[in-house]
Amino acid sequence: MTHLVATGPIPTGSTVPIFTCPPMESHVVRYPTATRVVNRLVQLTAEDAPHLLMERDGLQLQIKALEDRLVVACDDVGRITKERDEADCRAGAAEREMVGLKEDAFQRQNWLRKAKREAGYADSISFDVVWKDMLEESQREILLQILRDYPKGQDDGSWIRRVEVVLSSS
Repeated sequence: MTHLVATGPIPTGSTVPIFTCPPMESHVVRYPTATRVVNRLVQLTAEDAPHLLMERDGLQLQIKALEDRLVVACDDVGRITKERDEADCRAGAAEREMVGLKEDAFQRQNWLRKAKREAGYADSISFDVVWKDMLEESQREILLQILRDYPKGQDDGSWIRRVEVVLSSS
């Protein structure tokens, strides 16, 4: 197993390695090229430190930017969730209103069917026709009542004026 060992403080401008690999036992060293590559990778010189510090600062700035973007994304998710919930609430209210309107329409259609049947008409007849006939029948009833109420033997023409009033109102 390879252990990295720190050698101590780095003098300014020095190329002394910070970490070194101690010599390996002969039976473990099967890949001498890999050992050289690992030794080179773990060597850090004083000249590399400013570059690495700048790289670290750049990475910290990137992390901060990512954190800021994450905060904005979380705010967006919260806003979108709220909008979705409000839209869901409005959709539910619209569905309930639609059910109510359908029930009202169904009740009106049933009332019209019943009124047609009671008047002796088939469902296929327009209610406008039924209504017109009912108004005419109602006017006939009013006219007959006028004639019934008029005393016999008096012919002063008042009953004609009453009939004209009924007919003009239709």
